Amino acid sequence: MLLKCLFCIVLYITECFTLNQTTPNSVNVSETSTEASGPNTEVWVPRVINGAPAKLGEVPYQVALKKLLEGDIYMTFCGGSIISNKKVLTAAHCFAEIIHSNNSQASNFNYYNNMFIDENLLINKCAVAGSLLNKDKYTGSDVQAQWRTLSSVKYPEEFSFPNYDIAVVYLRKPFIYTDYVKPIPIPSKDLEYHGTCLVSGYGRISHTKKEAISNILLTAQLEVIQQSTCSILQLSANNGFVCTNTHTSDVAKGDSGGPLVCKGTGDPKETKQGLLVGVISGHVTSSYSFFSKVSKYLDFIKDDFVSFAPKRPVKKPPRKRKNSSACLQKPLYPLLVLPLVHTHIHTHLSFGPWR
Repeated sequence: MLLKCLFCIVLYITECFTLNQTTPNSVNVSETSTEASGPNTEVWVPRVINGAPAKLGEVPYQVALKKLLEGDIYMTFCGGSIISNKKVLTAAHCFAEIIHSNNSQASNFNYYNNMFIDENLLINKCAVAGSLLNKDKYTGSDVQAQWRTLSSVKYPEEFSFPNYDIAVVYLRKPFIYTDYVKPIPIPSKDLEYHGTCLVSGYGRISHTKKEAISNILLTAQLEVIQQSTCSILQLSANNGFVCTNTHTSDVAKGDSGGPLVCKGTGDPKETKQGLLVGVISGHVTSSYSFFSKVSKYLDFIKDDFVSFAPKRPVKKPPRKRKNSSACLQKPLYPLLVLPLVHTHIHTHLSFGPWR
């Protein structure tokens, strides 16, 4: 036990005083740009490292949170997990651009220590289930891929990456459950997890090579690190994280908010699909990746105060233009002052406030 403690202390000191950085796994502005013209020649943000291509129905709970690029073409900026037909669990830092650029209560409502981002700031984003594609064209059909607009996003008032890095996305229209679109159960109690667990995402396939890409969803098996070691590495007194090693596979930018699903947890809520134990949060270079531990946020996830969140008056929109995307149900002019892509911010291991 003493040797393990010494090892953890040495590892922590090494991480603090090297160039390694704690990085949220969300898409950077520069990495969503294209390197060639034409609808079929873009180079996009890469995906899970050393992962295998997912098959339709393999991870039916996986959601791609997409942002409008142009016309009716959307790009994945974060992942998420279906926990009910109108709720998706993801990471708070996926919406950090909005959270930190709109500090007034007019746009971020507070209700019992829960903050809400309303639909006025979310009109260029969609949640897509039943699709393996990273970049995709909007379709109005629910035959396979299901596109949903966002009603609001709830996150903890205490959120400061990587702490409290969790969010609930509320949909305007429920998902229709099929073989390709299904929920994943969340824990009923707080347990320690062991062994290997399944991760899936649309992020990089390399931490260093931006040109290493995948156009579809990838999955990988990750080995969970002992909870006590994870807590030391994350300086977490409440064991609010699940950590995985990076020996074979890993998560990377663009995977944020996606699921870490384990089996054999001993939780009565677990199904044959597994149990959602973690939400992809960040990565410490050449060391480990960390996930927000779902079981630490059960009250936050279950308590829905969205109906009580006040709404700002919305001006009557002008007539819709022809051929506009059906995912955009309001005009874009309220968002002209906002960036069009998710900002990726590096944060040092000291876990200071988001800058």
